Amino acid sequence: MQRLSKGNQKTTPFYYYAGTYEKINGVNKRVFTIDTDNDNKPVVRFCNFSTYGGNEYENNGVIVVDDTANVVCWFDPAITAGGAIQLCDSGVESDLFEILGQPENIEMRNQELTFKVRRFKGGA
Repeated sequence: MQRLSKGNQKTTPFYYYAGTYEKINGVNKRVFTIDTDNDNKPVVRFCNFSTYGGNEYENNGVIVVDDTANVVCWFDPAITAGGAIQLCDSGVESDLFEILGQPENIEMRNQELTFKVRRFKGGA
């Protein structure tokens, strides 16, 4: 079977966080929990991570950086819309990229997934 060539290398390790909603003080808030294996250790997956820069803009007097990237990884049915990923080398749990839209199963072959991610960072 021929391998797809959308992201050949897949050398960037990442963690996947499943997204759920919790009602806190009457407000729905998104909560991310890390995907673990049977030994309660985080599952490391590999991808091709391509950034295309970001946008800087001011929102209520605060400069906000909106980073976007495309991700190509091996197929995993656990990766769904509403989740998030964290690159393993960042080491900061607040450094999550949210998955935008539904991940695409390339050619419906259950070999590779591609999806877009977005991260917001703000500072004073």
